Amino acid sequence: MEHLFFGYAESDTNARECLQRVSNRVAEFANVAQSVPWEDLKVDGKLIINDILDAIAKCSIGIFDVTSLNNNVLFELGVAIGSGKRVVITREKDNQTTDRLFREFALLTTTGYTGYVNSDQLLASITELVANPPPPLLDSLLGEVDNPVIPDQLLYVPSMREDESSRALSRLVERHESLRVFRLELDEHGTSPLAWLTQQIYNSPFALFHLTPPEAYLSETSNRRCALLSGIALGMSHQVRLVMHSKEPVAMDFRDLRIAFTNSRNLVERAETWLTGLKFERNAPSRIRKHLPAELAALRFGNHVAEADATGLETYFVETRDFLDVKEGTATIFTGRKGTGKTASMLRAASELRDDARNLVCVIKPASYELEALCDLLQKISVSHIGTYLIEGVWKYLLYTEVAGALIRQVEATPAGVLAGSAIDDVRTALEQVHHGHNASFSARLEDLLQNLDVNFDDLVEQSGIEETRRTIGRALYGGHIGRLRNLLTTALADKRRVAVLIDNLDKAWERGADLETMSSVIFGLLTAVGRVSDEFARESGKDEKKLRFTLTAFLRSDIYAYVRTQAREPDKIAASEIEWRDTDLLSRVLEDRFMASRNGKSSPSDLWTEYFAPEIRGIKSREYILSRVQPRPRDLIFFANAAVLAATNARNHIIDSVDVDKAESAYSQFAYEALLVEGVAVGIDMEELLMSFVGENAQLSEGELRDVLEEGGLPTEAHSEYIRILRQHGFLGLQVAPGSFDFGGTPGEMQKAHILATKLQKTAGGPRLYEVHPAYRRHLLIEERS
Repeated sequence: MEHLFFGYAESDTNARECLQRVSNRVAEFANVAQSVPWEDLKVDGKLIINDILDAIAKCSIGIFDVTSLNNNVLFELGVAIGSGKRVVITREKDNQTTDRLFREFALLTTTGYTGYVNSDQLLASITELVANPPPPLLDSLLGEVDNPVIPDQLLYVPSMREDESSRALSRLVERHESLRVFRLELDEHGTSPLAWLTQQIYNSPFALFHLTPPEAYLSETSNRRCALLSGIALGMSHQVRLVMHSKEPVAMDFRDLRIAFTNSRNLVERAETWLTGLKFERNAPSRIRKHLPAELAALRFGNHVAEADATGLETYFVETRDFLDVKEGTATIFTGRKGTGKTASMLRAASELRDDARNLVCVIKPASYELEALCDLLQKISVSHIGTYLIEGVWKYLLYTEVAGALIRQVEATPAGVLAGSAIDDVRTALEQVHHGHNASFSARLEDLLQNLDVNFDDLVEQSGIEETRRTIGRALYGGHIGRLRNLLTTALADKRRVAVLIDNLDKAWERGADLETMSSVIFGLLTAVGRVSDEFARESGKDEKKLRFTLTAFLRSDIYAYVRTQAREPDKIAASEIEWRDTDLLSRVLEDRFMASRNGKSSPSDLWTEYFAPEIRGIKSREYILSRVQPRPRDLIFFANAAVLAATNARNHIIDSVDVDKAESAYSQFAYEALLVEGVAVGIDMEELLMSFVGENAQLSEGELRDVLEEGGLPTEAHSEYIRILRQHGFLGLQVAPGSFDFGGTPGEMQKAHILATKLQKTAGGPRLYEVHPAYRRHLLIEERS
């Protein structure tokens, strides 16, 4: 006998009426013991959230209507999913407004839903579903791979708006020594597959969601995602809190879970109380996955986010020629588009370099607010060269102290540890006396350095020379402590041949409204400081055969690096290497190597495409079709493939067919679109306004038609050429370089070659210059495939 629970929004008039009628009708079915709409739980017109949670716990099937994406309904749906209930998702169809909201929300696009217009349609569908209930959605979301719960891990979802309260909470969380923090940023991962997000929630027994203020950009979509995800966490019996300002309206279901605050200090106090009291309790529901088709059960491609897949990368990382530049330390800047594998390359380089005991590896990942603090400092200084010396000095201090901390941690991890009275012990003592100890965070050192900075910048203008100005700034920053630390480090590193510093996350501060010119100065300061530190180590470490080699590689998005180059006095002197995936066979290996690793080498790469995918999709071989629909980046390909597997398992298919690929393509297209919005920040334009001009257009456009599209989108005529260049640079627009062949941008040099080929094609073939919108974006922007 089935026990049904119906969740829906009170404000959705048609949906409410339809679900109430269906609830009453199915209550009469012989196989239904109870049918409970949420409104029946009211007592004297009031509702207690525990009554709803109890009703969900007792139901065998939960039916939730997400037409308006109401936060309460999404939260309750999440609770049902997380607790392993069978769920039916319903929504009104043929509604342009709610269809758009559903696509933007993205998290449920591959789970399937029951569409309806009236109660008769809905009743027919629910009747069938009650007779043949779906399996628990949680089973297919978690899959067959058993990722264990990490007892001390906190899933932290920061606000999309990085205001003072958000910064304060991030600092508190990241410095909490008793917790391992997995930071999940919705601007980057908000359109990730629900399966991946659910796996991260499952791994983390504690979850903290900071809701975005209503007036902030994308707040509605972000907070809806938080509602669903926090519900899943609560359904798994995890300890959950949602952070919001006390003046903000609160959804009824959140009331007992919120941390309400009035200012950043108040927030830190309340969040600290909750964090300190966290204790791991092994009470998550057991995982039952019997329903998954055997053919797809083992088909998992790992994580599309490198930070969450460090272990897997040891098995199936695909090396590119550019990766060798990082290992050898010849690239100061390692650049590539979002999702091309920069962080994966950093993680693998760190791991492989650590295998050689003669290397010391120091990984630095500044938070965005830390970089913004440096920008704020620069903006207070009116004389540019003084600001330059100051930033160089700050980076120099941070490099020395971070390297010293990395050395202590490396030696402490050995069986012998740090011997009392040794040179390494001297370094540890120096760090503890002056620099907050070897375990101090990058943030703590930087904050203390800036707070104690004692110098009148106006006085520095009167200094007699460059070196005197630098010395004065050095004394103001750290007195003689850095010189002493460098001497101690030189002795302690006597058995080392290389110090490799790898810096990631420098693009985190390049957000909407950021001062891009100042951010560029911060990066130039780092590059200059590296040269000085390298020279000082080399000078003090002795003869050529014993000289200590100091290398640094900073990992930057290519759009950010392109902007930084425009600000450089001598851009050609920046040693940079760019990762690209133009070779489709190499890109395909990203999937195939992961597949073979999951099969313990018992399968060949071709088995993936012949045994698990339908032979053809829309008349094209599956492998070629999928590779043609994604941007040539590992993250995109893995996302697409995982979404296809999820769609197939939800449909209980034994092979991934064209319908599953179609659903995956819809989910992926939004993922690619939102990633492109993030990249638009670095060029200082409203990328969303620009991209929305293409909604409903043809995939192929002549140059005249393209300019008409931009004109109709309200974009100024004088800027059209620059907009076209930006869209080419970011891979949105391809330029025809040969009959039937389009080049989708990349480096300035490649774009110039494509321009030359396009010009020659025009001369020989005649006709207008042709552009094409990349297939990755067509589904989301409703772009016509035909030319």
